[in-house]
Amino acid sequence: MRYRLPILFTLLCICTSASALHLAGGDMEIRHRNGYHFRLFLNLYFDEIHGLPEYKDNDIKVTIFEKGTNKVMMTVTMPLREEKLIKYSIVDCASEELKTSKLLYYQDIYLDPALFTHPQGYYAVWDRCCRNQSVANIATPQEAGNVYYLEFPAVVRNGALFKNSSPVLALPLSDYTCLDETFTYDFQATDVDGDQLVYDLVTPLNGNGSSSNEIPTPRPGPYPEIQWLAGYSKDNAVPATVPLSIDSRTGRLTVRPSQKGLFTFTVRCQEFRNGVKIGEVRRDMIILVKECTLNRPPVLTVREKGKTEVYKPGQVITIPQTGPRCIDLFATDPDRNEVLTFTAKPVNFSGNYFSLSGMTTGSINTGSSTDVLKAALCLDACMDTNGQVYMIDVIVSDYGDRGCGQPKQDTVRVSFRSEPIPDRPPTIAFSTRTKVLETFEAQTLQFEVTGRDPDNDLVSLSAEGIGFNLTDHTISFSADTSQGTSTGSFSWPIDCKAMEREVYQIAFKVTSTRCGQEYTATDIIEIRPRYKPILNNKITGDQRLCYGTQPNTLAGSVPTGGNGTYTYTWEISTLNGIQGFSAAPGENNKQHYYSGELQQTSWFRRRAMSGPCNQQVSEAIVITVDPQPLVRHIPSADICRGGKATLHAEAYTSDTVLEWYSQPTGGRPLGSGNSFTTPVLQETTNYYVQATSSRGCQSVARKTVTVRVQEAKADAGEDVSIIEGGNAGLIARGGVNYQWSPAESLSDPTSATPIARPDKTTTYTLTVTTQYGCTDTDEVTVEVIPRIKPSNAITLNGDGLNETWYIENIEHYPKCRIQVFTRWGAKIFESTGYSIPWDGTHQGKQLPMAAYYYIIELDDKEKPITGSITLIK
Repeated sequence: MRYRLPILFTLLCICTSASALHLAGGDMEIRHRNGYHFRLFLNLYFDEIHGLPEYKDNDIKVTIFEKGTNKVMMTVTMPLREEKLIKYSIVDCASEELKTSKLLYYQDIYLDPALFTHPQGYYAVWDRCCRNQSVANIATPQEAGNVYYLEFPAVVRNGALFKNSSPVLALPLSDYTCLDETFTYDFQATDVDGDQLVYDLVTPLNGNGSSSNEIPTPRPGPYPEIQWLAGYSKDNAVPATVPLSIDSRTGRLTVRPSQKGLFTFTVRCQEFRNGVKIGEVRRDMIILVKECTLNRPPVLTVREKGKTEVYKPGQVITIPQTGPRCIDLFATDPDRNEVLTFTAKPVNFSGNYFSLSGMTTGSINTGSSTDVLKAALCLDACMDTNGQVYMIDVIVSDYGDRGCGQPKQDTVRVSFRSEPIPDRPPTIAFSTRTKVLETFEAQTLQFEVTGRDPDNDLVSLSAEGIGFNLTDHTISFSADTSQGTSTGSFSWPIDCKAMEREVYQIAFKVTSTRCGQEYTATDIIEIRPRYKPILNNKITGDQRLCYGTQPNTLAGSVPTGGNGTYTYTWEISTLNGIQGFSAAPGENNKQHYYSGELQQTSWFRRRAMSGPCNQQVSEAIVITVDPQPLVRHIPSADICRGGKATLHAEAYTSDTVLEWYSQPTGGRPLGSGNSFTTPVLQETTNYYVQATSSRGCQSVARKTVTVRVQEAKADAGEDVSIIEGGNAGLIARGGVNYQWSPAESLSDPTSATPIARPDKTTTYTLTVTTQYGCTDTDEVTVEVIPRIKPSNAITLNGDGLNETWYIENIEHYPKCRIQVFTRWGAKIFESTGYSIPWDGTHQGKQLPMAAYYYIIELDDKEKPITGSITLIK
């Protein structure tokens, strides 16, 4: 986007009397630093021509109020940190009546997350009189005060840190505006949080001050507004043919004044996040309207380094970590003998990580030809956009003329990315051998601290007590700030005050600065003085909890004094905080006490002992126990796989809400109410019901209800074998109803134990039905094995026929046992299996003709088969 802006002067003052304060306006800011630490700013503008030096306050006191209640939260003393003059582009036209300085006040503050939680937020104010008496649009300006006003949100939202910095309003670029000339100024603020900003004009606040009471006692809002003179208002603060207005979205200010003079007005910038207002800043402003000569604006052209094509706004230039880090700038002007000046300002970031080089200011068109002023915008070697697109407005401004014509300018917004530069963090070391130091009264503890940075950046050291202030003790720590290495000396004469605590921890921090960013490393030294009297025996405060829950740890301080060795006994009472105390159950002899679950309101205290007699009892704290909400019995349910179940529960009291979960702890509720229908289930599933009372107490444990997915598991038994003509008893399991198929060879196809009499091998299919209607199938095979048929003779006549004992179908019984005996019972043949038939011999010799007797054992289930076989020769 390219736009040309006539020049706006915002913070000026003209007056003829030295009796007024001559405040020209200002605004407040708050910036987040880390955690709950913030920095509060006041930017104050002062008329150096007519204002008296004694009206420059060396420090101011800003009061912070809670917006919803107007309660005073804190008073912040902010010292004057910096004072500098505002630079004017046309000094000759400004110096006689315009000389304004910026006074910068700021102070770091801590916003306690336990206190700054009000959902309507907070406001900070400084009330000071008086305004410049030459202002032409308000009544009695020399008696009109200024209220510098800032709104900001609570620092805690949804139980977590709510980090926010206020918008930073754009600074004025130059001096004044001209009569009957339209000018605009891009007032757009920057916001590091990316919040939505909305701009409007509002009536300046008058406050409660006066010339006789210049700094009034702080009062809460709402604050009185200034009184406009007839014909003036917030929407008509400057007599103009184009009224003074500001675009609510872009912050661009526009006016075409029709009357000379000095006019005051206020710009408000409101801050929204997710559609909800979270803060606002206001800037009081004064604009000077002068009569000027006509001046035409310059023209700016931008080219990326090394390229010939002109940069088009909206393109994104990538600046690498190495190589050219500059962008070429070219300016022309249609007027003759014109002085042009290049400037640049960040749009969506803060910090001076860029500079202009070359002919940043020069005269052009001094001869017969048209000249071009050339310069370059160069990024600092440290600039890192972290992958984001940053924007810089490059501005070329002319000088106007000696008739004080209004300076004009042309602006090109350059978008770019700059690659990051790595940095190595600093380190810290101590001269002590250990970081835990034991010391004694009347000794002086001393050691050295050294901070180093591997990149040879600027290094500084600091120390901070953890849980205490170093300034509360006779501790001294001095350290230098130098390049690469910083050394410091720590000294602490151990006096009586030092003996008030058993342990001190001091965090030493080394900080290196590179590219405007601080890198820190912290290490802790622990110091343990020895004590004598028992002091500081304290325990944490009251709690309120629900029945059956465990309270937070009852933390006890480390006592001081005594002989330095302490024993403890934690005590409990269920009567009150004075009577009925006895030893608390469990491990009650530690510094902290971890109570079990409580079912009634209880009081706790700790008895600290140093030796057999020296003891001190802490103040008692109370843990209030709210009753437990209960759930009545919930019947379980049985369903078949793939079905749903509707579960029902009931609370004991009407103010209890039931919630259904899929797990015993944590998770999100599946539903609420007295009934819940499950999704389709494939397996047995537990659901859990939790009762929550109107006070937020929950049942100690969620009550379990089981949906049993009843799966039919048909079991037709193991496959069996029978000999032809035999039968087998089948046994079915897994249901209450049974059906066998095929049914023809079964005694009862609906029986769990039918008798099977197949005449050939048959596979039976079993279908079972459970009591819940679930079905399943299984199979069993009844193998029918042919009967064996032993021959009754062996002929040993050498004709090759019947020379061995043939047993028909014996191959179906591979584990059979065959024995042959003489008539007198002597065993002459034995075989397991019948792979080698008997040939009528024994030990290699033929047996004589006779009848022999055999026993054939087929398996454990069949009776042995007996008979005789005759040897024939």
